[in-house]
Amino acid sequence: MNGSESNAVIIGGALELAQLLADTCRELGFHPALVALQPDSITVIREQAPRLTLLVADEPGPAALQLVRSIRAASATHLIMLSVLSEPADVLHGFDAGADDFLTLPVRPLELRARIGALTRRSAGHAGSAGQAPTRPSGAAEGAPAAASAAARNPSADLDLTGQDDEERWLRYGGIALNQRSGMVLVDQREIRLSPAEFDVLATLLQSKRRVRNLSDLALVMRGKPTGEWYEVDESEKARVDACIFELRRKLGDTPDGSRYIERGPGAGYRLSAQ
Repeated sequence: MNGSESNAVIIGGALELAQLLADTCRELGFHPALVALQPDSITVIREQAPRLTLLVADEPGPAALQLVRSIRAASATHLIMLSVLSEPADVLHGFDAGADDFLTLPVRPLELRARIGALTRRSAGHAGSAGQAPTRPSGAAEGAPAAASAAARNPSADLDLTGQDDEERWLRYGGIALNQRSGMVLVDQREIRLSPAEFDVLATLLQSKRRVRNLSDLALVMRGKPTGEWYEVDESEKARVDACIFELRRKLGDTPDGSRYIERGPGAGYRLSAQ
């Protein structure tokens, strides 16, 4: 297959693992291309504009994390890191560099399918066709206000949400306003950009208000699974929740302890801070 036909890129990994990842992508309707892990891998991302990128970095060091940053700066591709590391600090480094998800090796194909499915499902309303990556405004960094949103504004001004069901579409808390239909998030009337997982976690916390959502619940939200049913959640997934909350606090302009918006609740979980 030539590069122009690919809408998914798998970077790095031993041949057997890369083939497993490629087979999983094909089962989900993607046309993957295999690329060696090297500094100029970013060229393939720029040329192919894949909808999905899987980056295998057994123990992601500075070079791998820099590649993640370069990919995120150049593309809005759904980016999943795969690593043998599972400590919260390692997961945080991956998310902080710009990954949308982080999986611990050895990978479980069913979990990988679920993760990819959740990412693409949640962003379907913002993505282009199956062969295209979601677009990002030129020069807009993850978590930064969009150029058109630089000035303070009424959240309903551009969306014409003046009907009787306006409140059903917006979830609000303090300076936060989240629109469940459009995917827009405003903080103090300024738009911020969240990953699909961050959006879903924030929406869940806004709906739950002061009720604590435990790490397992939020892990299932990030996975795209209903929280009313039982699914196994491992420690690495709980670490991803902590990493997601860390990023949410940063993008929302929260304090490190979450005293403005999202605080650690009693036990292992999170809730909205008292205001």
